[in-house]
Amino acid sequence: MSAISSRPLIAILGSTGVGKSKLAVELAHSLSRKLLNGVEPWSGAEVINADSMQVYRGLDIITNKISEDEKQGVPHHLIGFKDVGEQYVVHEWIRDAVPLIERAHREHRVPLVVGGTTYWIQHLLFPDRLATSGTETTTVAPSDALVKALKSLQPEQTRLFDSLPNIVPESAAALELHGLLTALDPVTAARWHWKDVRKVLRSLGVIKEHNRLASELFEAQSMQQLTPRYRTLLFWLNASPDTLHPRLDERIAQMVKNGLLDEIQTMRKAADHLSGPVDYTQGIFQAIGYKEFSDYLDDPQRTPHLFDEAMESMRASTRKYAQRQIKWITNKLLPVLPLAGQDAAMVVLDASDLDSWDAEVKERAQSALQCPFLQGAAIGPDASSASMAHYLSAARPARTPIETLAAMRKTTCQLCTKDPLEPVMFDEAQWDKHRSTRQHKRALRRQQNEKRLQMYRRSKTDGSDPVVTHYAGSSEDENADDGVLHGDGDGKSAAIG
Repeated sequence: MSAISSRPLIAILGSTGVGKSKLAVELAHSLSRKLLNGVEPWSGAEVINADSMQVYRGLDIITNKISEDEKQGVPHHLIGFKDVGEQYVVHEWIRDAVPLIERAHREHRVPLVVGGTTYWIQHLLFPDRLATSGTETTTVAPSDALVKALKSLQPEQTRLFDSLPNIVPESAAALELHGLLTALDPVTAARWHWKDVRKVLRSLGVIKEHNRLASELFEAQSMQQLTPRYRTLLFWLNASPDTLHPRLDERIAQMVKNGLLDEIQTMRKAADHLSGPVDYTQGIFQAIGYKEFSDYLDDPQRTPHLFDEAMESMRASTRKYAQRQIKWITNKLLPVLPLAGQDAAMVVLDASDLDSWDAEVKERAQSALQCPFLQGAAIGPDASSASMAHYLSAARPARTPIETLAAMRKTTCQLCTKDPLEPVMFDEAQWDKHRSTRQHKRALRRQQNEKRLQMYRRSKTDGSDPVVTHYAGSSEDENADDGVLHGDGDGKSAAIG
């Protein structure tokens, strides 16, 4: 048995509301009754939570935690241990999860990593694609590129870099931080919208931690071979939107009946003791329902129409969240799995019909465990549900980190930017769509009219015949001069590689 085969791991992932915790308990009991190979028995399994909201103490309804009865005696770790107001990010979770996995292996138990925060699971499996936690200091000398960039900073930018805020600042500081990142590392700055303060600040932190430009780190990672930490069998529970959305709506209604609003009130009281306004993008305050019910709970009259609006907003947010979870799996996780070679395999299970749960989910997952994949054998192509197998065949090739950086480059529309301090920026994928909007076309016509007026005035001044240019508003005209700044913050295209 190879070293990595002696470190098996099962991951159960998927969107919210598909039954991940239910399958985890079923597989844990199954593993406790069977041998994973003919030589060494595994005495059972333990669950390690990979849901970023379920790490918080209490608040069981809004985070949809598994109950003690539903655990059926299966040990669960990293669940319900953080207080409201505490931050807990991917680096900290991996720091806590790895020792639990190693202990499980020593005790001949199989770790089951379960949750909807696929970002966490992916970086647990592939450890070489994640920067440090931000609490570590480096003794590496600054790279030549960083030294050059630091020398080019204005004095106020140098002071800002030397004293980066520890928490995400108010939006007023967003452009200042983005300007600093642009001055230091324009390739990385082109990846983020200036309003995305948290990611901009994180990129600056990475530069400071590693004494290298973030784009240099991306380039170095692109040259590394992706090596999985464990031999991993992943179960992706998926459900069709037609069946999942009504199920999610029903769950939200049940959450309200079970006391959701009381939990939100508890969170609001806790937030009153925190310094500064609540950031809906941080910690437990990201939980769907907290923001959605704020207007209703602020209203002394608790008017019914505000309650109805809150319910609809929560339903819409939950559906969008489920879509984002699936998008991460299809666009981020699936493409990198082939890079793991034979040490990672995905089985997609159809959780659409709860009446068919045993046949399509439970028994298929148990059957996949009968195959000695975790000990080194290949898993059969028919392990996935027939209705879901197309997700595996349709997976696109993985991008390297530097290719991802280039693909996320932002475009600034100078025509639609009214305030230079607040540039209008778009992803590459959004740019063509923006150019077809009425807002952009009006701005383009305004620019063209101004050019014709300038040409007319020049002709009157020098006595030449007026030159009339007809603009048809074609795509060629727009491409000729559409007021675009691409890429790396200085009006030039980002050059990579």
